[in-house]
Amino acid sequence: MIRPVSALLVLSSLALPSAASAGERRVSIGSFDRLRVFGAFEVSVTTGSPGATVVGDDGAIGDIDIRVEGSTLTIRTARAGTWTEQDRARPTTPLRILLSTPRLSAISVTGASKVSAAQLKGASIDLAAMGAATIGAASVDGDRLAAQQVGDGQITLAGRVGAARLFDGGSGTIDARALDAGDVVVRLDGPGTVRAQARYTAQVTSTGLGSVEVSGRPKCRVVAPAGAPVTCG
Repeated sequence: MIRPVSALLVLSSLALPSAASAGERRVSIGSFDRLRVFGAFEVSVTTGSPGATVVGDDGAIGDIDIRVEGSTLTIRTARAGTWTEQDRARPTTPLRILLSTPRLSAISVTGASKVSAAQLKGASIDLAAMGAATIGAASVDGDRLAAQQVGDGQITLAGRVGAARLFDGGSGTIDARALDAGDVVVRLDGPGTVRAQARYTAQVTSTGLGSVEVSGRPKCRVVAPAGAPVTCG
């Protein structure tokens, strides 16, 4: 028996997932100066009035929970969900989340999200990247900065601070070569890489096998019992 061509086309269309359509969802939020992200998203933060927009597949943009508690905005998947025929049609590219806020001083990322901030400003600036997370800040302006990377992610910083404390406990990278810091304290406990610059003093403790490089002309104090490469000054 020979099936009509039209019938075969119908059967083929049922077997193949439909193409995901792009959508946009705006979320009304209050003011925040701290950001926490759980999951795998692409997040960008600009300076402006508080706002949030989720961009991506129509079938997925509603599954993102964005809320402000106190002065902290948290982003995560709203539900665990189940594997359905509709899920198979969803794109593998992460959702994009566009945020704006008058001022941002802290970012914490757990998972595989990529977060980029146009500006970080405050007396105390705190950054934490856990897992495969990536954090980038184009302009940092503060008195004190503390950044920690635990996993295989990356933190990239540019700007100016009075003092910086950098901790790398994984195989990832902290690149603060474009961050003009007065005093720098670095601790490396794994096979990762830390690069920084200091104007006055640099204290480096390396118990791992990774590398540390501090440029500038600071007064250096280095403790590296494992013999890992450390360059200072």
